[in-house]
Amino acid sequence: GDVDMALVVSCTIDESKHWELTYVTLAYNQVGSHDEWDLVRNNRHGTVWATIRNKISGEEREGMVPYTYNSYTRSSICYSAGRYTRYPSYRRTGAVSDASSKKVSCGYNLANEVGYVLSYLYCSSPYYNDISRCSYTIASASYDGGMDDALWLDC
Repeated sequence: GDVDMALVVSCTIDESKHWELTYVTLAYNQVGSHDEWDLVRNNRHGTVWATIRNKISGEEREGMVPYTYNSYTRSSICYSAGRYTRYPSYRRTGAVSDASSKKVSCGYNLANEVGYVLSYLYCSSPYYNDISRCSYTIASASYDGGMDDALWLDC
């Protein structure tokens, strides 16, 4: 009946359209420090750390961004974090040692149930200081880009 149809419609609506990318920075934690407040956000180096916000509820979520080969995207991330570096060093997080304390560790992500908030990020200019001008896709709950395949930058 009508109730069944309403349930089907409400359960199949793509919720991602209610989320927007609000902030991108770089983050890391000291080895062995896995509490939520141990995360250091900065604009110099670390795992690319994005914040998304639900436009309806105001809820915010933080998490990782997938690795990209696109140099414009990498430089725009640095610009939006406040560092004007045209060609930052970049790696997959798996290529950065957990012992370096220069990335968000696998242990931190597991302890805090952090995953990817974006499954796609692409900037068509290297000089965007407002990262929301870039094209992006909010990661679905089932998206798993792999702990070692997030983007790491040294701006």
